[in-house]
Amino acid sequence: MEHLPDYIAHLIWLDLQDELTSEQRRELDRWIEQNPYNKIIAERTKNQANLSKDLASYQKFNTEIAWKKFDDHTVIAPKAAIRKLSPQLIGWVAACILLIATCITIYLNDKQVIRYVEKPNTKIEPATKGALLTLSDGKRVLLDTIQNGLIKLENGVVAEVSDGQLSYKESGNFNVPNTIATTPGRHYQMTLADGTKVWLNANSSISFPSGFHGNTRNVMIHGEVYFEVMKNKNKPFIVEAPNGLKIEVTGTKFNLNTYANENTWKTTLLEGRVNVHLDGRSLALLPGAQAQVDRTKRNISIVRNIDPEQAIAWKNGLFNFEGATLPEIMRQIERWYDIKVDYKGPVQRIDFFGEISRNENLEDIIRALQESGVKLKLNRERRLITVEQ
Repeated sequence: MEHLPDYIAHLIWLDLQDELTSEQRRELDRWIEQNPYNKIIAERTKNQANLSKDLASYQKFNTEIAWKKFDDHTVIAPKAAIRKLSPQLIGWVAACILLIATCITIYLNDKQVIRYVEKPNTKIEPATKGALLTLSDGKRVLLDTIQNGLIKLENGVVAEVSDGQLSYKESGNFNVPNTIATTPGRHYQMTLADGTKVWLNANSSISFPSGFHGNTRNVMIHGEVYFEVMKNKNKPFIVEAPNGLKIEVTGTKFNLNTYANENTWKTTLLEGRVNVHLDGRSLALLPGAQAQVDRTKRNISIVRNIDPEQAIAWKNGLFNFEGATLPEIMRQIERWYDIKVDYKGPVQRIDFFGEISRNENLEDIIRALQESGVKLKLNRERRLITVEQ
């Protein structure tokens, strides 16, 4: 009988070569859907950069011990005819799977995982689409409840709701300020009057005029927001963030993370060009780069050749745990599931890898984290507690 790591490595290799049979495709899909842990492995093997990094790190492991530990957490695959492959090829894929599995099931220093297996007693769903619109006269509109169609807001301002998204229509009433805010456990997408598309992460907000008049287009944000700015060279788009941070663009795609409980605020550019301003300093940002602001020291620096997809994973419905610390992951989980996280004892130091869907229930996220060695329990007061070692 074939052990699961070898067999799954074989199936993934065939998938990469587009050579899976229908039966093999069903087998691989069944394995992927077994749990979020398997999904992380499958998604990671599709990324060439991740595979190269995993292969390099793989050399550091004691493979005999690692395989045994991985096998201890798996089942045995049924017999199947396996076409003979080059040992280097199947070993390459198996190595990548092994590294991810090992990072999720044991500490890097070959420590045995100690699991906290108490099952959460509260089922918590992921964030849903919804936001609160506050008009200039103080009236509030719960956007979750608005049906598709045109709506009149104030002073002749007209917007359209379609599939849970709000789009403003350009009008002559340029000085009507509005704010759209999401709470923890909510996210939202909207379109400004100039055609700029905006995605709001959980616990975020944007303040904007119902129409743009004058030489600039100014908005103000808190939290995390992704922009696809409508191009207009004659009217720059300016985003004002807390503590004097300002982003200036003419037409571009970028992500801005300014949560108050994050030590570093990040502006990540996908397309176009932006200028980042802080305390009289100005830095130009090109695609594939990230401006990082130390919130307490107010230092600003540029990190080049980053993976911009990691910064916007949330907008694409994913948690990206690549290189993240436990507190960074927990802050994301707090906002997305509207819970609180408490730490009992020292914070565990674990290296995390991979992505997982944000559509998973919290219980599935907890299970994936437990597989990585994090000991957790969820009480009935929606408090997720990390248990000391």
